[in-house]
Amino acid sequence: SLMIGVTTHLTTDISPIPLLWVLPLALYVSSFIFVFAQKTPLPHWLMVRALPIVVLPLVVVMLMGANGPLWFLITLHLAGFFVIAMVCHGRLARTRPATSHLTEFYLWMSVGGAVGGLLTAIVAPIVFATLLEYRVALVLACLLAPALAGEQRSERWVDVALPVCLGVLVVALGRIAAPPDTVISKLVIFGVPAVACFAFRRRPLRFGLGVAALFLVVPGTVSLGVKADLYRDRSFFGVYRVADV
Repeated sequence: SLMIGVTTHLTTDISPIPLLWVLPLALYVSSFIFVFAQKTPLPHWLMVRALPIVVLPLVVVMLMGANGPLWFLITLHLAGFFVIAMVCHGRLARTRPATSHLTEFYLWMSVGGAVGGLLTAIVAPIVFATLLEYRVALVLACLLAPALAGEQRSERWVDVALPVCLGVLVVALGRIAAPPDTVISKLVIFGVPAVACFAFRRRPLRFGLGVAALFLVVPGTVSLGVKADLYRDRSFFGVYRVADV
């Protein structure tokens, strides 16, 4: 699901470069090769620690609606996707069963890939008017990431309450530093919540809900000078918007 989401975002919202779709597919396949190798060149613990480091800048760039430089945006999206693929596929590789159950294991992996592809390629364009499935997949990846070693257990209500507080912080900063038309105001509105969310990185539930809070609260709180859509529709070729400028 994430592979199709990032591919659609790159080829429709960023740049329709020919054969750009090959890069996410190559990274997806490469992650399987790396994690199932006898000696992986990229340790699983390193990818787990790198996940929040690459995801949060990606989230901030998406929330800001950045449109350049092109090479930076493409690299950031691909790096985030590759690290997430390494973490998720690494968990699969580390939990694979004994040889007698490998057939069932790979069958269910194939079923999962098929279901994710169908939901993203067929259901999502009907249900969502935007590429919301990409953001949903990012949040789910953060929620499913393994906890960092040495993290103490805490109450679940804390993992929910802190992301709610993060959303309140975003609203407060949006009121104080709005409008975000200067570098300092942008750093305050987007940077401070991102740093606060980074502090949640050791607990997947807390971190994933923190990323979800940013996706949910920031668009309704911060105005980036984009006019409200008068009409929006989505087709196979992308998202169409009509705005009063």
